Amino acid sequence: MGGAPPYVILGRGRWATRMRSILAAEGRSVSIIPVTRQASGEAEATYRSRLCEAMAASEAQIAWLCVLPGPHIPLMIEAALDAGLHVVVEKPWQGSQRVTSSLVARAKSQHRLLAVHFEYCLLEEVERWRRDFHPGTGLRFGGHFFLSRPDHTGMPAIDNLGSHLLAIRAYAAPPAVRAARNSLWLRAAG
Repeated sequence: MGGAPPYVILGRGRWATRMRSILAAEGRSVSIIPVTRQASGEAEATYRSRLCEAMAASEAQIAWLCVLPGPHIPLMIEAALDAGLHVVVEKPWQGSQRVTSSLVARAKSQHRLLAVHFEYCLLEEVERWRRDFHPGTGLRFGGHFFLSRPDHTGMPAIDNLGSHLLAIRAYAAPPAVRAARNSLWLRAAG
């Protein structure tokens, strides 16, 4: 199949709308499944099956989960894998090591990709850090939050912003030594 792969977005909030616009602007086919919550009393198997059927009907190749983190995320990923899709999950990833390993093993066995989306890694400044400092050997990387209140969804700053900080380090300068409390910086150690 030629061209850009089609996407299906799970979610109906502000971020789902924004991701749909971004993907559509890149010429990608995008559909949305707005009803993603597990209904009260709905069994996990029924929930997974419902989502799988909706994703399969979308004819997408990639599912983008634009929903808040929680215990529903692994079920959504399993449903997407049941439908034969690759999966992009919004940060922060909060799955246990056991759940994560199981999902990764299943995706690999099906030749599917699982990804966590960290949009800050796409910032021009981060790309410059990667270009100028990668791989980061001999560098110190640190950060300090000046914001401690939860975001509009109630997600704590350490989970929301902290996940970005760790992703930026892993992307731009993975061997950089973690530094103690300072404002965000990347510089030569010593």
